[in-house]
Amino acid sequence: VLFRSEEEEKEYTLYRFQATAIYEEEYKTRVIGLLQNINEQEQLRSSNEELKQIFDLQLIQNYERIIKLHVPTKTYIQYSINANTFFKNVPTGLHEDAMQRIAYQYVHRDDRERYLDAMKLKHMNQLLCSGEQEVVRYFRLLSENGKYRWKSYRYSFLGVDMDYIVISVQDVHEMMEEQRQEEEANRRILLDAVSEANKASEAHQNFLSMVTQEVRSPLESLHNMAKLKKSEISDPSKVEETLNSISNTSKYLTSIVNEMSEMEQLEKGKLRFVSDQFNLHELLQEVCQNQKKNAEEDKIILEAVIRISSRRVYYGDAFRIRQILSNILAK
Repeated sequence: VLFRSEEEEKEYTLYRFQATAIYEEEYKTRVIGLLQNINEQEQLRSSNEELKQIFDLQLIQNYERIIKLHVPTKTYIQYSINANTFFKNVPTGLHEDAMQRIAYQYVHRDDRERYLDAMKLKHMNQLLCSGEQEVVRYFRLLSENGKYRWKSYRYSFLGVDMDYIVISVQDVHEMMEEQRQEEEANRRILLDAVSEANKASEAHQNFLSMVTQEVRSPLESLHNMAKLKKSEISDPSKVEETLNSISNTSKYLTSIVNEMSEMEQLEKGKLRFVSDQFNLHELLQEVCQNQKKNAEEDKIILEAVIRISSRRVYYGDAFRIRQILSNILAK
């Protein structure tokens, strides 16, 4: 009954009116009435109902199913939040039976073995008893359109009651796909980095091989030119010729060392070429002279017939030309 005070003219207040008949010798003698203000109780009930509606709405938005497992009896009660759920609604039964049915009817075959292992009641109970507050597992399940979607199975004890395990099932397909795409992008970046590292390593090895080949021949020439025979020491022309060869070879080695400082450019395939004035006749003579001692060591006669004018001027990269000719003769 709603009452309102005439004096204060406030809003109506809700009261509960109870009446009880009193009998004496089988005759109703009087009626006792009780009037109780229940306005605050009703407001609290209304507030709780509103909170429950909000909570239920949140469940509908986030979860497809809520499953409550009773550990001692190994049974479950299932609450399908969405009335149009694709799963056949089996509201209660044995957990093992339901797990097998879902595994072979809905779970992707690549996830089936993992699902059967992870969702065993004994396994879940052991994890939670070991101190895990909440456990989450991900599986692909068949949807209404015939495609598989990622679902999360999140379970924990029902508060402090260890006789009950609550499992909430949620669709997380979009989240998992975004994560998969991000991982794929990171994998491609890693593969590209590995490929670049391999290329750099290969270029480094090629460079070292080239430098070894470039340096070995001039060093051998210097070594052989240093072995002047006693008969040659007394011959000023021979000594001068040998010293000139040593000087030219040293300059050549200096150029190679300078080239090594440009290793980064070599690895990128960006060799620098210059176009300077040089005397090709003299260059050919120097190259042949530098290799002559090496040839003699191998009992090979090396002679050069140069049909180029000693006065003619050429333009180009004398250092590169010297490299090429030296390598050809050294081999």
